[in-house]
Amino acid sequence: MSGNTQTPPKLTIIFKNQSKINNTGPTTIKGYLLIQVQYRTGPGTWTLDNVTVNETTPRTLTAGGLSGHLFGLDTVFNGRIRASNLKHGAGTYRVYAAFRDPNGVVLVSSDGRRLDSSYQFTRS
Repeated sequence: MSGNTQTPPKLTIIFKNQSKINNTGPTTIKGYLLIQVQYRTGPGTWTLDNVTVNETTPRTLTAGGLSGHLFGLDTVFNGRIRASNLKHGAGTYRVYAAFRDPNGVVLVSSDGRRLDSSYQFTRS
């Protein structure tokens, strides 16, 4: 900073692989979004720390064809929880997201892939 105290420094983060649900199929789908933060209690073992999003009204993703219809998970997740709110303190966590049917079962695409995913991170 060259002596300019009027303009604070700005940090910009650009995500290359954003978390999105992409409906590239020819059929409009409906589902219920679930996003949780889970704490790792052992190898391959996770316990619930926080239910961040648990929709009770179905979300519609229109058919997208080759270009796809994108729905950014950050639009409903960002700003809802802070690392300081995690109950288990320091350790390994993951954000788990699933697009489900009315009974809570994860939806499966026409090519057999489950519509769920997770991202692991560490809190010190």
